[in-house]
Amino acid sequence: MATNLWLQELGLASVDQRKVPKSLGVIKKSSIGAEDAESLRKGLAQLVLQLINLLRQLMERQAVRRMPSLPLEKQEQLGLHLMLLKEKIEEMREYFGIKENELELGLLEGLEELANNSLRSLAEGIDSN
Repeated sequence: MATNLWLQELGLASVDQRKVPKSLGVIKKSSIGAEDAESLRKGLAQLVLQLINLLRQLMERQAVRRMPSLPLEKQEQLGLHLMLLKEKIEEMREYFGIKENELELGLLEGLEELANNSLRSLAEGIDSN
């Protein structure tokens, strides 16, 4: 039952799937094969965790940039919250049987490069005026 703690924290542990309307897109194992349903569940969980992990990484980078301007107590709180978020993602990853390397999208480096190129172009445009 310990693996379901995150469901309880999200308030989802007590949801009775039989009462969820079909219009919400709930896939029942009886309508498709059990293997397909499991594959679909894992794939959806992987996608959601990839996005959450990407957001966590972006928040960490922003936090590192802002750390010097924050009081020590706020730095510690921020660090603790980011560590707890990372632990929750890890817990959910293990629950759904997703490998660690399956969470990496490789988008962060691309986003950072795009942002740097945009800033460089903006600075060059300002310098030329």
